[in-house]
Amino acid sequence: MFNVIHLNDIFVQVRNEGLMEETARRLRELLRERHRLAPDRADDFTIQNQLELMRTQREAQLTFRNLTVGVASLSLAVGGVGILSVMLMSVRERVKEIGLGCSLNPD
Repeated sequence: MFNVIHLNDIFVQVRNEGLMEETARRLRELLRERHRLAPDRADDFTIQNQLELMRTQREAQLTFRNLTVGVASLSLAVGGVGILSVMLMSVRERVKEIGLGCSLNPD
């Protein structure tokens, strides 16, 4: 069809999740036989299953979540230090007004 003599994609569905690895192994053997690949040669095709794709997606989500938590923690720490310094400067400027001047400076 369309003057193409090879397939780009083949989709296979299994009945349950436990059969995925066995099906992938058998498909690899069949394709290697049909492609006439010697045992020492690498595959000239790729087999992917949904479990691998879902595992990759989960790892990416975990990495992004950890990155988000790290950035949020850093922002919280920087904000806390900023508020702390502003409050300390405010208290230092108003020590006499607050009434702490006598206990801090015995002069």
